[in-house]
Amino acid sequence: MLAEGKYFTVAPTACTIRSGGALAIYCGDLPKKNPDGTTTHSLAAPLLLMPQEMWGDPTDTMAKIAGVLNDNAHLFFSSAKPQPDQRASLLREARDMLAVEAEALRDGISVNGVVDPTEEATLEVIQAMEDWIARASAALGESRNEERIEPDAGVVDHA
Repeated sequence: MLAEGKYFTVAPTACTIRSGGALAIYCGDLPKKNPDGTTTHSLAAPLLLMPQEMWGDPTDTMAKIAGVLNDNAHLFFSSAKPQPDQRASLLREARDMLAVEAEALRDGISVNGVVDPTEEATLEVIQAMEDWIARASAALGESRNEERIEPDAGVVDHA
């Protein structure tokens, strides 16, 4: 009943609503491989019913809802919680995305490498981002040797 690798799937249901039937979002834990090579399947049960006429495109609406639920399956199923190696990968990905954002902010307040002195608040945000990046790198056992903008380094006084 469940789509492979999904905790939540949209499918028609025998549980109907008088006017025109309903779609259901079914949920259940993923199949588990046992040490003896067999597979254990959990029961998939309807979690959410929606009358077909409730939205303009009920299948698309339910697919979006199922997508949100699958993205957050870790809140409902322990088997969906990231494993330690997945956590490191997610932390590395977040760190790298934040580094790109910090660099973009840095570029946005600099002209030819000189920081606009009126951008003190932005510099504080960049500093906080770079501090988090350093902590994430330390937690991953990695180092990032990236240049940091200090609040008074390269500031041009426009007075």
